[in-house]
Amino acid sequence: MIENTRKHGHYYQAISRMLSNTTIVVPKGTVINNDSVAVEAGRKPGAIKSGRESNTLLIQAIDEARAIQASTLKKTKPAVKKDYKSEAEHQRALLEASIGREIMLHNKLHELEAELQLYKSSKIVRLPTRNDKGGKS
Repeated sequence: MIENTRKHGHYYQAISRMLSNTTIVVPKGTVINNDSVAVEAGRKPGAIKSGRESNTLLIQAIDEARAIQASTLKKTKPAVKKDYKSEAEHQRALLEASIGREIMLHNKLHELEAELQLYKSSKIVRLPTRNDKGGKS
């Protein structure tokens, strides 16, 4: 057992980092399995093989860690879904408000363009001002 932990110490450290969600290589929250532990330990994904006699204790430790991780995920999962639902409702309300503002601004733009057309079509005579030097423009 002691020889196994010395030989596979980097794997056991990777398991503990994954359980505490302080991973270095793999993304936080990655499911614990043979490949993810190997990658977190700095090895290739297929490094931990169940056919090797030296890996039996390590694989048992990975299975136990997976069970611990699964039980903690079950406890926190419903709260996360609830947070997403409330966030989605909030974003939907913001979207509806912004669409309402856009429709209001579009209508106002249409009214102002129609008013501008009235001014363009009527015959408006521009009166000279003090800055004008007596000429018509």
